[in-house]
Amino acid sequence: MVRRTKPNFLVTGTPGTGKTTVCNRVVQLTPLELINLSDLARKHGFLEKFDDTFQCPVVDEDELFDYMEAKLLQGSCIVDYHACDIFTPRTIDAVFVLRCDTEILYDRLVSRGYGPAKLQSNMECEIFDYLVEEAMNAFPHDRVFVLKNNNEQDVEVNANLIVSRYRSWK
Repeated sequence: MVRRTKPNFLVTGTPGTGKTTVCNRVVQLTPLELINLSDLARKHGFLEKFDDTFQCPVVDEDELFDYMEAKLLQGSCIVDYHACDIFTPRTIDAVFVLRCDTEILYDRLVSRGYGPAKLQSNMECEIFDYLVEEAMNAFPHDRVFVLKNNNEQDVEVNANLIVSRYRSWK
């Protein structure tokens, strides 16, 4: 297999932790292509059903990954998604898990209009480090970075860290 000359990064975290904001900042500073997987799933119909409890569509992650794999093997992507277990170390070179203080996260999710079940599920995900654990189980620990992302200053620091990783990647 030919080694990629450009890396792929995954920015993950509980909804509301600032994934899209950080990714948008990174693409302003690098030639990385932003791929928001939730948007891509909706655009191409990679949806299995509608979850009445959480009031959202359920993504068919197998179809989504199959669609993305060739692009990822080319490199130069930054992926915005709320999970990392559909990816492999072969396709993602570094995982950045965004964390947020629960008080801040709660306010962000309420402002999005999340219902009680979805709000509780996402808060528990953050409180119990679910996505950190998922990343650590799916990727070598030296490729997982856990970043606090509470405010605009954190966004800049985190975007600059990702840009630095991009520039130093070999």
